[in-house]
Amino acid sequence: NSSNTSIGGNEYVTDTSAHHRLVSYEFNSEDSPMISEENYSKLPPVLREACEQFTGREKDVFLTGLITALSSAMHNVTGVYDSGIVYPNLFSFVTAPAASGKSSIKYSKEILRCYHETLKSSSQFGDQIFFIPANNSASKIYQMLELNDGKGLIFETEADTLSSSMKQEWGSFSDVLRKAFHNEFISQARRQNDEYFEVDKPKFSICLTGTNEQVRRLIPSTEDGLFSRFLFYTFASDFKWKNTLIDIEPTKHLYFNSLNEKICD
Repeated sequence: NSSNTSIGGNEYVTDTSAHHRLVSYEFNSEDSPMISEENYSKLPPVLREACEQFTGREKDVFLTGLITALSSAMHNVTGVYDSGIVYPNLFSFVTAPAASGKSSIKYSKEILRCYHETLKSSSQFGDQIFFIPANNSASKIYQMLELNDGKGLIFETEADTLSSSMKQEWGSFSDVLRKAFHNEFISQARRQNDEYFEVDKPKFSICLTGTNEQVRRLIPSTEDGLFSRFLFYTFASDFKWKNTLIDIEPTKHLYFNSLNEKICD
């Protein structure tokens, strides 16, 4: 069973045959808005320069990853919402067809590589790391967050890595993500090895990219509480050949290595 809805000239098909509502959307590249240059001009100079390493859609994708990555490091910043203390952590998901320019997001993670390496090297047993793997078990997620005082960044360019882990019996931690977005207390106890972990105020961020189908595998329904936690940047693009052999120097790699060193200093 399905029903068609037209919004702004775009056709949306809703599948109502299951217990939840699945939305399959189709739209043209010209219908996908982009972040204005006026907004880029308001960025701090160091971030504006980093964004200028890209153009067009890749620039937007990079900025989406950048603000998400930076939000994970702003654990000393708080605000008040509904009479409670909140942190600026973001959950973002860039979704678009394959080969559409999502790969620029990988450079946004480099901004925090120095922080990750410093935390890892300064840890007494090397147990503290800032980049939390998406390929993880529920128990390990709790352990890593406890060691990090709730801080960290889950950054994955293939969203299936996270959804595959969460479908495993040992990897079901969707509730952790939902609670952590609101900085709610989380804990876990296991009889084996007498394990007990607790995190008073989790304040980590998540940055993912993938296709529309990968979104569905991670969040099968809009009624899933995880859906409302994510900031989605979605676009369509015309398939065009991009010559990747014009520049023989790895200019972006060199630039972000240099930027990482400056941040370390």
